[in-house]
Amino acid sequence: MKYAFIKTYKPVLDDVPFRAFDTMADYRAWCEANLPEWLGYGR
Repeated sequence: MKYAFIKTYKPVLDDVPFRAFDTMADYRAWCEANLPEWLGYGR
């Protein structure tokens, strides 16, 4: 367990501590526009 958890930097997601969206559609649009596809937040 000592080495089981490794902190990995996630671009854009780890840059600010908090984000809020009015709708899930806004959140999904933001993810598609701003996050790299390899993070898995796309459709």
